[in-house]
Amino acid sequence: MKAHIGTDTQGYVHSVEVTAANVHDVTMMEHCLHGEQKEIYADKGYACRKRNEQAESQGVAWRVLRKAARGRKLTCADASFNRKSNRTRARVEHPFGVVKHLWGYRKTRYRGLRKNAAQVYTLFALANFYMARKKLTAVAG
Repeated sequence: MKAHIGTDTQGYVHSVEVTAANVHDVTMMEHCLHGEQKEIYADKGYACRKRNEQAESQGVAWRVLRKAARGRKLTCADASFNRKSNRTRARVEHPFGVVKHLWGYRKTRYRGLRKNAAQVYTLFALANFYMARKKLTAVAG
């Protein structure tokens, strides 16, 4: 099982897709986008030249990590680009950290994708509340 999530720049999850583990990441990119983004940050698994060209033609900045060609090292310019993008892209990993490390969801509990998906949707919704807890208590107080 894989969980593909879409987040904003603060790290709050706005979309979750759960698939079997054999589904490639790049096929799920459309489901993780909400359509109003100005920049797209993702790891190397989501790199696709066709989507890059589509995004840039629509005025969306493409910040997906760059991959080296097979059998070659990453160029200095690409390594620098990846380093600059990692600070923002790392915020996507925070909800996974909350779900996995804080609540111990490291293995699926149920048999079947539907039950596990329901649990993952709930966990990421709660992760949003957990990550916004300081803002929520400031508003309430």
